[in-house]
Amino acid sequence: MKRLSLLTLFGLAACSTTPQHYAAEKPEMDFISYFSGLTHGYGSIYDFRGRLTDRFYVKMEGTPGTTPQGLRTLHLAEEFTYTSGTTQKRAWNVQETAPGKLQATAADVPGQAHGTQAGNAVQFRYPLTITRQSGSQITVGSNDWMYMLPDNTVHNRNTFSKFGIPVAEMIIAFTKTKPEPTP
Repeated sequence: MKRLSLLTLFGLAACSTTPQHYAAEKPEMDFISYFSGLTHGYGSIYDFRGRLTDRFYVKMEGTPGTTPQGLRTLHLAEEFTYTSGTTQKRAWNVQETAPGKLQATAADVPGQAHGTQAGNAVQFRYPLTITRQSGSQITVGSNDWMYMLPDNTVHNRNTFSKFGIPVAEMIIAFTKTKPEPTP
């Protein structure tokens, strides 16, 4: 019984991590600045058992702007190419709502994504509707963390859950460096 209580305590502690936990960490992450311009990402998707299900390359083009009130914005166009042969496009509209606070919308995000950034970390939480190969759709919760690393690299870990139960995970390494062509 004592072991179960400790596991529950550790589980609750893990759920309470916020970007403010990383406020003193460097290099600092600024989502809108980093994703302005061309960004490249290489990632993989894992099922609930931790098994690799697909890998991909994502090319992202970010166009920054400002609202009439002077708040920063970013239109972020994503193009995914999966090793399974499928492709996917998504367009995000991101707006800074206050220092360290972001909101974003995309066609497959019912409602809004809410983001917080502090230190080297950014966290977005949002629902995401995924279209399966059969054409059916499922909406999952997304807990999307990004961490700025040295050499202008960002590590992204996104966990997806349904009814609070983890169902998949996606990990991406972002870089501003153009990839070398494959032979």
